[in-house]
Amino acid sequence: MKERKNNNSQLTTQESGYKGFVQYIKRYAKTCRQSYLRLLSI
Repeated sequence: MKERKNNNSQLTTQESGYKGFVQYIKRYAKTCRQSYLRLLSI
């Protein structure tokens, strides 16, 4: 029982970390695209 609970909490922590990572990637891609478009317009 205890082990299973531990695994569950670990999973949720991993999930939240993954979601944050995805958000970070999206934000990074957005800034990259903006700077890339700026380079093209020069």
